[in-house]
Amino acid sequence: MDQESSSENEFKKMFKYYKRKKPLPDLQNVIDPSVHHFKHHFDEIEVYSDKGNKEETELYCQPRGKWKIFSSKLNPGFFLILNVFSPEDQYYWIRQCLTKYTSNRYRRNIDAHSNIEDWYSHVLADNNKGDIDKLRWSTLGYHHNWDTKVYDESDKGEFPSDLAKLSSHIVQALGYQRYKAEAAIVNYYPENTTLSGHTDHSEHNLSAPLVSISFGQSGIFLLGGKSLDVSPSAYLLKSGYVAVMTKEARLCYHAVPKILVDPSLVPDMIPEKAEQYDGSKLDQSFTETSTTVDHENFSAKKMKLETENRKDASDNSSARKEDNSETYRFISDYLKNHRINLNIRQVNQI
Repeated sequence: MDQESSSENEFKKMFKYYKRKKPLPDLQNVIDPSVHHFKHHFDEIEVYSDKGNKEETELYCQPRGKWKIFSSKLNPGFFLILNVFSPEDQYYWIRQCLTKYTSNRYRRNIDAHSNIEDWYSHVLADNNKGDIDKLRWSTLGYHHNWDTKVYDESDKGEFPSDLAKLSSHIVQALGYQRYKAEAAIVNYYPENTTLSGHTDHSEHNLSAPLVSISFGQSGIFLLGGKSLDVSPSAYLLKSGYVAVMTKEARLCYHAVPKILVDPSLVPDMIPEKAEQYDGSKLDQSFTETSTTVDHENFSAKKMKLETENRKDASDNSSARKEDNSETYRFISDYLKNHRINLNIRQVNQI
């Protein structure tokens, strides 16, 4: 690493190192738990399994038995969870992020300078392609006040029920049984964008985990200590990786200094063709897990899910039961040079 000014803290030095373009940073020390020679940085822990949970098939994620949970030795309290999503699951959540969470039902950075109601429908038009990268974030549930850094009871909207269920399911795998997702920031990263070093301390409940889900292109994630004088560790967050910050890591400085773009990776993220979300995938999931499903409740669950799907379809014209080729092409093209991050947190004590 280059010599830096003595006035710069250790976190900023590392951030600038990985952000730089000329010369490019050496990435050989960026930690990825899926790579064998980085395994010594982690303890692989057993997935906490609640055998009484019969909703797993409704969550657009793989069964917990397929998950791999890695506890960081370098940053105690930090977990990386792999194999949470199949390509079909990833496509569902990416589709939610791009076609649902981008509407004006939620708060977006573009609201300050435009009257765009449905960003997704807007950018499909050829003359609006230049507005794709203007969308940088959307907030769900409690809206984060970027100036005061305070959550206000009078300033909140709906929190998507599907995302709330998924978030609870993820932290339950780590043993957190009392968790309520109340706020989320969806970050949209075009190529060459970053997220500066910061801590998340606005929530009234600072003991509840922070859940971060990555989709699209990979990002370098820096996680340091409670002081900027602590040199951070660099982790690679690939599409489908889930990062959870708990206990000691909950209030540590973190940042994203670089997005690593490789368009050839898109076929590994999503199915070869648009998945039909008309219940067929869920029917298959129920069949595959028939030994653990309460068949008496099968019809009721399916009916409940179909009702929720119809509600989503009526609430948002972009959320259809069946994806068309236009939606699939847009998502595929977007993923070639963008990263999406869902950052979810509980705000209050429960």
